[in-house]
Amino acid sequence: YHKDAGARSRPTRSARMRCSSFLAALVAVLACVVSPTGVGAVHADQVGSFDWHKQFLGGVTRAAFAGGKGNTRAFVASDQGAVAALDFKTGQIVWRQVLEVGDTVDRLLVAGRMLVTLSSHGKYLRAWSMKDGNLLWEVNTYTAAAPSADAAAEAERDRGIDILPLGRDVDGDGDEDILVLARGEVQLRSLADGIVTWSTAAAAAFEADTVRLHRIARTKTGAFVAVGVTEDDGYPAAVEMTPGDGMVTRKAVGTRVGGLANDAASVTVRSTGGGAELWVMGLAQDGAKIAATDVLRLLAGKPATTLSDLP
Repeated sequence: YHKDAGARSRPTRSARMRCSSFLAALVAVLACVVSPTGVGAVHADQVGSFDWHKQFLGGVTRAAFAGGKGNTRAFVASDQGAVAALDFKTGQIVWRQVLEVGDTVDRLLVAGRMLVTLSSHGKYLRAWSMKDGNLLWEVNTYTAAAPSADAAAEAERDRGIDILPLGRDVDGDGDEDILVLARGEVQLRSLADGIVTWSTAAAAAFEADTVRLHRIARTKTGAFVAVGVTEDDGYPAAVEMTPGDGMVTRKAVGTRVGGLANDAASVTVRSTGGGAELWVMGLAQDGAKIAATDVLRLLAGKPATTLSDLP
């Protein structure tokens, strides 16, 4: 990546409601001003405050916010491979990083006391200092080159990418950990250095079906779950793993309701009751219905998915 001047080099408002309103306005401004279509006129008194976003950031695709009363920054990623921190009060860029050409951010979130990004279809996992944007560490989630064009095409089809901050130390190194999903593999990694503790080929656990995994979550018991959809019939699928070593304990494919869209962008996970209930929401292939799957019922071999018409 490339860092702005002054950084080290490396290869290659008071009230919560008012703050929320300001964030909404900030996102709206960014959406308009940095639109890649070029739409984004500004008032005379905004020149020098908002009009440079397009030049120095590009179109904003991801945003993350750190909690706490003292936080005054929003973190964004753009379609031009920029990662940046913006000041809530002034709208000024506090710091900015620019990744290599073609290396765009897939996921952006705050975990522990750092900003974490996953980019290039989940290949590069990086941690950045929220204070000054310095790169803290960088790792590859996969490195092996495909032995053939067919294998390369197959790998490209599995675009399931996700990060789950765990908020606790699972591997015993004294630092918080994160769960990463990339290329059908679920990995437990430490926020200390990004080093992997264990990696499980979760998608490959379904021997009889080709499953595209989209999201990862944690249940009330602490188990990790990866959820997705079968490629051929659009059936919901889930695989459960132990937190200590990633061993697969349960897996299931729900064959009662099919036709779900295999589109990671349309899939969301919602946990209620501290993980006592885990729901996956996504669109049907016809785009006219929404599917809701009770993941724990699915893993127990019970009817778990319902379809409802979109409003």
